[in-house]
Amino acid sequence: MNNIDESKRKAQEFINQVVAGDYASASRFLSRELLQVLPESRLKETWLGLIEQLGDFQEIVNVHAVERDADVIVTLTSQFEKASIDFRVTLDQKGQIDGLTTQPGPSAAPYTPPAYVHRDSFQDIEVTIGEGEWALPGDLSVPVVIGNFPGVVLVHGSGPQDRDETIGPNKPFRDLAWGLASQGIAVLRYE
Repeated sequence: MNNIDESKRKAQEFINQVVAGDYASASRFLSRELLQVLPESRLKETWLGLIEQLGDFQEIVNVHAVERDADVIVTLTSQFEKASIDFRVTLDQKGQIDGLTTQPGPSAAPYTPPAYVHRDSFQDIEVTIGEGEWALPGDLSVPVVIGNFPGVVLVHGSGPQDRDETIGPNKPFRDLAWGLASQGIAVLRYE
């Protein structure tokens, strides 16, 4: 079994043990460093908080993994009663979980731009800022008027986010970018 398949199996087993309430067994997958910030009691508290917010866990609907440097990052899209969430589980060379984050999963509801957006008054251009391993892909929303215009860069808060700061069907950075571009202001948003 290759590193990716084994990492997927471990990540799924970890989530399944958390779902079953077996936090002690789940904690055995965590690296020593992660256990310092996420001991068994905090893992339980975090899980129960997710259940309180999202309703009962239903199933893992998709598992995707990529190798990054010496680590494998496994994304487990999981369906809860009220929403889906992506668990991003990072496994180190030893096969231990040394990173765990969550972010909203894909939404079944389609994105609809706000009424103040006028798509004919600007264009979106895909851009890359920088190069090599530090290259950031992004979108530049540019007014179609000729001449100089002000510009804005939208900067994310903490945690992994896409260029639109997608949360379910909501895309607040796209709303801001398209709304400002509709008013003659260029806006850059990035991954």
